[in-house]
Amino acid sequence: MTLARTEAPDEDGDHESPESSFAVFYREAFPRLVGRAMVRGLGRHDAADAAQDALVGVYRRWAVLHPQPSECRFRYASAALENSVQNVRRRWGRDADLSERLSPFVRFAEDDSAGGDALELIQELPERQRTVVLLLDEGWTANEIATRLRIGATSVRTHLQHARKTLNAKLQARRGNDRG
Repeated sequence: MTLARTEAPDEDGDHESPESSFAVFYREAFPRLVGRAMVRGLGRHDAADAAQDALVGVYRRWAVLHPQPSECRFRYASAALENSVQNVRRRWGRDADLSERLSPFVRFAEDDSAGGDALELIQELPERQRTVVLLLDEGWTANEIATRLRIGATSVRTHLQHARKTLNAKLQARRGNDRG
């Protein structure tokens, strides 16, 4: 008794394994999906992440998608990409909401003339670094900030390190200007 092959023939009529056919599909689809995500307003990095997330979903369903024609597979990948793009936009919204919720603390601190200079420097930081610094100032730990921002704790520490370097350089420059 022999088992029937469950692999679908490729375009040439040859049978290939699902793993190798997914690798071929991935190489063809990934650049197209990145381009589509960029057309939808994502930067290159976010577009690549969205395409990768979409292809992870395709891989999970590959047993069902493998026998389908390549245009059906790509349509499924495109639909998965739309979901990934929406997830990125939702993350952007959460980040913006968090910055907005933190803004009352920033405005409150502006009333303090001594803290005004420091606050001004903090406001000049990139948004992610500023958010991490403000949350740390509120007493959050790096792990709590990471969970809140949905990034790794190592990324939080890296943002803090970059913020400290930037703030130290700007403070040194201001002190040099005050003396001269």
